[in-house]
Amino acid sequence: MKTLFENQANTTATVDATHTFLEAPENIARWAYDVVKMVPENALKFRIVRPEPTFNGQEILTVHSGANAVSYVVTGEMLDYTIVFGLSALTDGTQITERVEAENLGKLSLPLKFMTPIMQREFQKNLTMLVALLGK
Repeated sequence: MKTLFENQANTTATVDATHTFLEAPENIARWAYDVVKMVPENALKFRIVRPEPTFNGQEILTVHSGANAVSYVVTGEMLDYTIVFGLSALTDGTQITERVEAENLGKLSLPLKFMTPIMQREFQKNLTMLVALLGK
């Protein structure tokens, strides 16, 4: 896996509340502006439904949960990636560190170095929406 970028944001929500919220894939459509809904494929996998097609085509998401972290493993047609949300307690809430890692880079038509800044900006928008939903 190659780390593409990291974003950070703080929320007033507790680590436990943030962890519980992120563990539920149905919540993603509430804070990721380009996700309409999450459709269960089975008990562990969800299909991401977007309003417009993306370069990655159909994407399947699996949630993994650990101590102070929640990971979304996404398998797409062009890129497989993982979003790791690291959660650190602050005196007044939680720091969320979002790390995006990728593998299966050979299918991309554009070099990743051109796509990464765009992806980072879009992921930061979503992280900002997540923090607003959880409470600033």
